[in-house]
Amino acid sequence: MDTAVNRDLFLEKLNVLIAGELEDNCFYFSREKYSKILSEVAKTKCNTPLDYRRLKRFDVLKINYEEKLIVPLKPGETNIQYYVTNEELFSILYEAHTRIGHGGRTCMLKELPNKYKNITYEVVMFYLNLCKQCQMKPSAPNKGERNAANV
Repeated sequence: MDTAVNRDLFLEKLNVLIAGELEDNCFYFSREKYSKILSEVAKTKCNTPLDYRRLKRFDVLKINYEEKLIVPLKPGETNIQYYVTNEELFSILYEAHTRIGHGGRTCMLKELPNKYKNITYEVVMFYLNLCKQCQMKPSAPNKGERNAANV
């Protein structure tokens, strides 16, 4: 799998998806948008309704002098979900996909929400369609096809 070529194809498809969305979508963050939200959350003092909405959706976690956007933790909750930038998506999907042994769509969609918040079905499918190894897997026959073969 030529990851550099696939990364470029992935980002190209992602940009087409984002261009088709509303201008201010809520799932995909460029580095600039991520940094802007991060700084706004860090300095929010809850003076306006926008501040309350922002703090309900985002929090900031500092790890080794680096600040990350996360989903605010509820009392007693320990699972941290990170927001990621568009540029980080490909490497995160690549790592998760290889970690689960080239598992398919369902495996990835169960794995990713444990750690990440803004990774959607569409980007998972973009990634899986670029994986050469997964494209060469034989597809399982549908239920009706299996039964017809046994007759």
